[in-house]
Amino acid sequence: MDTERAPTEPTPTEPTPQIESSVDAVMDRSALPWREAVRALVVDPDRRVLLVHFDFEAPEIPHGFWACPGGGKDPGESDVDALQRELREEVGLELTEVGEPIWDKNGIWPAGPFRGQHDVYYLVRTDHFEPRGLLTNDELKVEHVDDIRWWSWDELSATYARFAGSQPDEPGYTVFSPRNLIDLLDMLLVHGPPATPVRIEAAEGTASTFPT
Repeated sequence: MDTERAPTEPTPTEPTPQIESSVDAVMDRSALPWREAVRALVVDPDRRVLLVHFDFEAPEIPHGFWACPGGGKDPGESDVDALQRELREEVGLELTEVGEPIWDKNGIWPAGPFRGQHDVYYLVRTDHFEPRGLLTNDELKVEHVDDIRWWSWDELSATYARFAGSQPDEPGYTVFSPRNLIDLLDMLLVHGPPATPVRIEAAEGTASTFPT
């Protein structure tokens, strides 16, 4: 895919997790709307994957988690427009084309105006580049992003294998979102993009449910 860098204005920051209120505790949250979001699985020719680190903390993720770049859609935005904006802002990648979605995930939130977040993932193949988006480090921190980097296939596999089944208090404990990212990647790179998006099941209260 051809890529280029193009300046644009950053958009307002995204919502952060909220503390559950008494209203949230008693209401039927299944009646609330989903927050619509898009994410990009960015892969270079050497099968390195670009991930962003979110510093959200919870007992099961004391050191935050790594996830695909992307985020919530603005009102009236299409998936393509939102994905182009998010990648431009976060990592400095200008998309010229977007393929079909590969994964689909609903994550339930314990509080707030939404039932949870509906993420649609797209595969983005690109030449290797140094990630540097339009957002400043301070602006990224407001969105709880504190690191962005490429992961090699071997590094991803080794990290996943090391901490699979481990306890959160283990030194260096690392979490990916989706939790089964390496399995999804393996299936994608071996068999190619699916005919229809693969459904990802995200348990309530896990890293996959934070509003990134």
